[in-house]
Amino acid sequence: MSEAAGTNYTHVFVTTKALPEIAPTPALLAPLLSHKRVSDAPLPVFVILQNGISVEKDLYDAVQRLDRGEPKIISTALWIGTNLLPGNIISHVMQVWNWVFTLS
Repeated sequence: MSEAAGTNYTHVFVTTKALPEIAPTPALLAPLLSHKRVSDAPLPVFVILQNGISVEKDLYDAVQRLDRGEPKIISTALWIGTNLLPGNIISHVMQVWNWVFTLS
């Protein structure tokens, strides 16, 4: 991630398993959220593709503390259903749900 910190982005996609107790999203994106870096460039839109609900809250708070305006975050809740069947066959369950959440 530190190699990416020297570039300005319009969007940053986060596609990790959300483990807020172990690796919070703001900690993963710390090089992009440093005060020195963000003072020189417009903040990107953060697009979060992670499991869980409200996983964007920590990132929202971290970006808001930068005092650079309202954070722009698009968050999705991902669920990928898989089962290990006899014979070491992996079955994927495909469903599509549309949920919309608003932070207040």
